[in-house]
Amino acid sequence: MDATTQLTATNAVVGTPQYMSPEQLRGEHLTSAADVWALGGVLYASVEGRPPFDGPSLISVITAVLTQPLPPPLHAGPLVDFLTTLLNKDAEQRPATQAVAEQLCAVAQQTGTAVPGRQPAVDRDTPRTAVLTAPAQVPDPETPQAEPASRMPSRRSLVLGGIGVAVSGATVAALLATDDSHDGGHKPKSGSSATPAIAGSVAFPRYAGAVNALAYSADGKRLAMGCQDNAVRVWDVTGKSVATFIGHTGAVDTVAFSPDGKTLASGGKDSTVRLWDVATRNAFATLTPEVEVTSVAFSPDGKILASEGQLSTVLLWDVSSRELRAHLTSSKDVAPGSVAFSPDGKTIAAGFVSGGLVLWDVASERSIATVKVNILSSPTSVVFSPSGKTLAGGSGNNVRLWDVATHANFATLGGHTGPVNCVAFGPDGDFVVSGSEDSTVRYWEVTTETMAATFRPGAGAVHSVAFSPDGKTIASGSRGARLWKIG
Repeated sequence: MDATTQLTATNAVVGTPQYMSPEQLRGEHLTSAADVWALGGVLYASVEGRPPFDGPSLISVITAVLTQPLPPPLHAGPLVDFLTTLLNKDAEQRPATQAVAEQLCAVAQQTGTAVPGRQPAVDRDTPRTAVLTAPAQVPDPETPQAEPASRMPSRRSLVLGGIGVAVSGATVAALLATDDSHDGGHKPKSGSSATPAIAGSVAFPRYAGAVNALAYSADGKRLAMGCQDNAVRVWDVTGKSVATFIGHTGAVDTVAFSPDGKTLASGGKDSTVRLWDVATRNAFATLTPEVEVTSVAFSPDGKILASEGQLSTVLLWDVSSRELRAHLTSSKDVAPGSVAFSPDGKTIAAGFVSGGLVLWDVASERSIATVKVNILSSPTSVVFSPSGKTLAGGSGNNVRLWDVATHANFATLGGHTGPVNCVAFGPDGDFVVSGSEDSTVRYWEVTTETMAATFRPGAGAVHSVAFSPDGKTIASGSRGARLWKIG
């Protein structure tokens, strides 16, 4: 054997370079992302029959790892995108270990293999109904339909079954050992309703990059994601299908479904708003507000789309003609960071990044109120309650609640230890959910101003949250998206 092929020989690289991450080969500081890469290499070799990067010599292997693109997996089936994210050369873009562990658990469950691992710890003060169970299994929306029983199992099926056995031991147990996805709930104040049960959570497969925005369709059957890789992804939440809408040339920071669910609006860093036909996945209009767009909102009748404009303005677009209908102006000297319609469609609210909340009357296009907020506590992700009587928004490390009629801030929900990026009301208005830079999702009971539960997606800052229309599920977006089951 040539000395250069003896990868662990004296004075050579210690380890097996075919499974060593680029940062490890470069001698950089290592994190758990290097272990994620190594696991990806092992899984890739299991399904492809060869390492992801290889060569006739040590130098050729290292060169391949550092410079060559990943050869597309040919036999991984529904795990193609998962393996690709594990083997991303950028350590920051690889999924967190918790997300990896849950995906492997799902594979093991599909193959009927038991996966050892500890149950999440239960806080002594957590009500019995708030215990998080093991992650629920959701079918991969892009998994092909099962072949007729008369056919012999495919090579891919056999290999995936082997993965279920291979990863069901110490590797998955070690990944799950650091599970801290749920803190349980705080005891409700006296007189509050019982805290809803947290029935479990599941991570969406196939995309582990940043999810900047989330939106449910009105019927709750679809979940749209605005993604850092410039794509919009739409999932059938029953797991039957998934679509990727391509067209933006910058990260997608906001998405919104029309009330009838037939149109999806998206906006982002390319300073455009795109209107998509959900059925055909085609963009039938591109609006140009000429400013980075972090928020869009449809009117309740679906005839108007609101978006950010240039300094001090919110733009109203006619959805049918795709023409600019109005500029709503304020005294603020910066662009708004969020826009929202009231449930009756008569009022628009916008939170300004300079520290302020502005309300406009849609019919007259005139400002009806400006609520001053400390510049360090600028409202983010402003949303109306279903009744239209309350506004919620992130404000520094807190969630603030305003009375729409009096414009008074009647409650401040504290608990986050980092800026709040996003808020959403439940369908009955009794609960608010918030996501923060502190990597947590917090679940608040409005009437008692009590934090009912804290979720930890374990994948960095939480950029987006959404309540399903039936109130049974919360979606959160950080690095990847996750569903939290309530009830």
